[in-house]
Amino acid sequence: MSLATYLVQRGKRGTWQLRVPVPRALHAPGKPKERVKSMGTTDRRIASDRALRVLDDWKREWAMLRGELVPAASALPVARTVTPADHELDEAAVVLGYELPLSAADTGRRTLAGKGGNMYRAHVAFVRAELEEQVRAAATGDDALVRELAEEAMEALGVELDRDGEAYRKLVDRLNASRLANLQAQHRRNVGDLEAVGESPVIARVRQRERETAADGETILDLYDAFAAWRCQPGRKRRRRIELFQKDRVAVELFSEFVGAKRAVGSITKDDARAFRDMLAQFPASRGKLASIASASIADCIAIAKRDGLKIMSLTTQAKYLSIIAPLFDWLISDGPRHLALDSNVFDGLHPALDKGENRRPSFTTAQLNAIVGSPLFARCGGAGKEHEVGEVAVRDHRYWIPLLCLFTGSRVTEIAQLHVDDVAIKDAVPLIMLKHDEASGRRIKNKQSRIAALHDHLIAAGFLDYWREQLARSKHDGNQQLFPELKVRAHDPLGAAPGRWLGRYLTRIGVKDGADGFGMHSFRHTMSDAMRAAGFIDVEFGQLVLGHSNNTITSVYGNLPQGTPARLKAMVDAAFRAEPFKGVNFAHLMLPNA
Repeated sequence: MSLATYLVQRGKRGTWQLRVPVPRALHAPGKPKERVKSMGTTDRRIASDRALRVLDDWKREWAMLRGELVPAASALPVARTVTPADHELDEAAVVLGYELPLSAADTGRRTLAGKGGNMYRAHVAFVRAELEEQVRAAATGDDALVRELAEEAMEALGVELDRDGEAYRKLVDRLNASRLANLQAQHRRNVGDLEAVGESPVIARVRQRERETAADGETILDLYDAFAAWRCQPGRKRRRRIELFQKDRVAVELFSEFVGAKRAVGSITKDDARAFRDMLAQFPASRGKLASIASASIADCIAIAKRDGLKIMSLTTQAKYLSIIAPLFDWLISDGPRHLALDSNVFDGLHPALDKGENRRPSFTTAQLNAIVGSPLFARCGGAGKEHEVGEVAVRDHRYWIPLLCLFTGSRVTEIAQLHVDDVAIKDAVPLIMLKHDEASGRRIKNKQSRIAALHDHLIAAGFLDYWREQLARSKHDGNQQLFPELKVRAHDPLGAAPGRWLGRYLTRIGVKDGADGFGMHSFRHTMSDAMRAAGFIDVEFGQLVLGHSNNTITSVYGNLPQGTPARLKAMVDAAFRAEPFKGVNFAHLMLPNA
């Protein structure tokens, strides 16, 4: 049986139902030929999980009726012990306590046609008595009249709630309110108001959510994908690569989960945005990496994080999430679908005030640089996984060369990691690397301007040109043009990400880094900035030439050649390495034979 065949959406809210034909051999007169059960959710993924359990139960039941050997229960997702969101409790209570029984009551009332006045009066009296008893139950919080409905709701929601817990009490209160509204409407219809409807805050909330439900193709995630496609159009100002939007989508997915996956964007308020921002301040940092919270609801993620002392999302990451989502609303104001145009951005004024003066990627000191270049990785180490230990293995792949190239050129790690064998050259007797912005080959520079970087004599003495020649010869045989062929391109992950993370772990193991202190591959750029200033250069001299910072002058967009001659760049780099903090670093052992 395929869930795609038997899962269907019904009603204004689009609640998923499982509808499965009863096997022909089990058909009986007067018995339904189809089994139908509401999954109690508008989320397809959640509905699929719940439907698997129900379908397995039905298959086992039918096998027993046919006298077959009952198969063992499938390895299906077990009932969640997490807390359903309030809107899930609302919907389950309204469907089970109000909508379904009210519809059944209408059908039952029609069967009284021709049965006489006494029968009808007895029916009216029965409903009135039920109503009076339900008033008592709702007023006192008694769950006796809705206990079975609560069990059905938990089955539909795929959860198992503690009967003494807050979530179960919420469910009971909603079911009592829904059943009361159902009996009130039944009574009014019995005495002549045939269009009477029940009134209750829980029903009002559900109806409001129905009015706020997005049309097909207009959910928050649909609109984010449309926004991403718009921003990626050729010629678009501040155009971004689609991979970056795909990587950022996790923030939008969390926001969609928070306000409701099918929430109409026009119904999202400033209070919703503020509540989302406040929620981020309590949300765990690594939801997708921890089994205990990977599939938990937002509320349970927060509860588990508090209980287990999990690391909470940093203020910087909170600001990043808001900065990812806010542009979507700007686009809807100015360039999105006209019928969805917004008057204002609900995220305006909500971004956390970060201390931009704080250097989150500090520079290395002379002592730290000595600890790094004097560590086992840059001499002989214990091999893979033991690079921080002294041994007999000479590592000469990306683990060795990328940190050194970042150190001696001040380049970004991704600029180095994406180098091709034809990006190394010798011009005017100066060995250099060409940092190219070439989207056709997948090489990208942050400011989209190619530049050259002169190679320091220490790199040459360490054998970099020999390594390059080996890779050049290798590329002619296997066709892989990467200078560091062992690096693999991964979706949503730039080539420099993995080497950057690896170096962070290595620095921790050799005692240079401590926790989230900011030290990492990018610290080499900050260190080069300090050395350039110590050598007497001002920022406008080395910012674009050496570090590749943006230059917003008109002249910078004229011509095709990168700025700076090889000789000029080499003189600047040589001067920097004669200044602090490089001046006191012992690079001597890098010049030893690499064999």
